[in-house]
Amino acid sequence: MIREELNEIEHLIEVFQSESKTPESPKSDKSDAINCPVCLKVPEGIVLECQECENMICGDCGTKVENCPICRQDLKDKELKRNKMAEKLIQSMKINKQ
Repeated sequence: MIREELNEIEHLIEVFQSESKTPESPKSDKSDAINCPVCLKVPEGIVLECQECENMICGDCGTKVENCPICRQDLKDKELKRNKMAEKLIQSMKINKQ
């Protein structure tokens, strides 16, 4: 019985490993996590975030939007916070890509 369970676990590991080697679809692209939800591009330069939901917005779009594109928080009277950690992460991704 234990041997059968081990064989099943080994099979599941093989299936998982083979699936992880297949190319990712555009929807699961890792850069999607850092794309600006307004322009859908990876931010260049300044990265801002909504203080309510901490959603990232690129500096260009941050100056144009009146509401957070995710939580709809009114941004007219609130200052978007700069996310320096995200800026450094994006910069390091660009350097590693070259």
